[in-house]
Amino acid sequence: MSRALILGGGAPLRRCLAETLAEAGYAVFATARRYRADTAALTHWVGDAANPAGLRGALAEIRPDAVLDFLPLRPERAEALLAPGRHLLACGPASAATLRATAPAGAPWTVLRLGLVFAETSLPFGAVAGRTVAWRAARGLPTPIPAGLLDRRAPLTWGWDAAALIARALLNPKVYGRTLPAATAERLTWRDVLAVYRRELGATAAECPPAAYLRALRPRGRLIGRHVDNRALLAATGLRPADLAPVRAALAFAARRCREELADAPVDWALNARLDALAGVRPRGLTAREWAAYRLAAHPRLVHALGRLAARLGWEAPR
Repeated sequence: MSRALILGGGAPLRRCLAETLAEAGYAVFATARRYRADTAALTHWVGDAANPAGLRGALAEIRPDAVLDFLPLRPERAEALLAPGRHLLACGPASAATLRATAPAGAPWTVLRLGLVFAETSLPFGAVAGRTVAWRAARGLPTPIPAGLLDRRAPLTWGWDAAALIARALLNPKVYGRTLPAATAERLTWRDVLAVYRRELGATAAECPPAAYLRALRPRGRLIGRHVDNRALLAATGLRPADLAPVRAALAFAARRCREELADAPVDWALNARLDALAGVRPRGLTAREWAAYRLAAHPRLVHALGRLAARLGWEAPR
């Protein structure tokens, strides 16, 4: 049985990958900085894969045949990951030139360019997670979006489609030494995404200055997509465009899951305070306890100062 090791990647994508690879006959491992319960499809190795020493320890213990790396691929990490007979799929920030210069003979590598990958309950709207969009929609609050972004392409890919493409690319000689997009070619704008959220969640949006949006939320991934030509990867993996889910249908399914699980989802009051400031609105329908949490979250410096004062006075928070 071949072994696959996942480094980084969000939990929803990791679950999609683990189940897809397990069905394909792989033993699947993933690194975690702290203990996580194993599942039928995924075994965790506790350690810091971003640290070269921790990475070498994971590789020596697991002995993977393939590595899916979603972390920034710096030269020292590339040296540890590249080895003859072990396929490296670089799915995070990576340079093909670095890999060509670093790879020893017989060390296969592939760079896959992923867009914004979403799965059940992890769908995005710009830099805001779907659960937050659903929570705000339930209270009649708009979700801010940078001015001009609604008519730009949304680089969204359904997590199970990304997992299927990656699983077919693993240990596949047709993709060795290539840089390929592993994303859907379906064209969708953020306005199209908003239309799905409005229908499924009752969500609305409020445009705000892009600079203020970037300062407040600091998005990690690209919010604007380019045209994606995924024909080369489809040809190499044997998949067809019809094998990939329509993105609108996948978004609608994920939005309904967000709505169903909204009652159990924790509320990020600090994030919502920043979103309200960007949208120019005030929260509605909060209980007295929620309002207190919101007001404290809106003033993090005050909370920090009170915490320092309490520490100096020897006060302890009530349990």
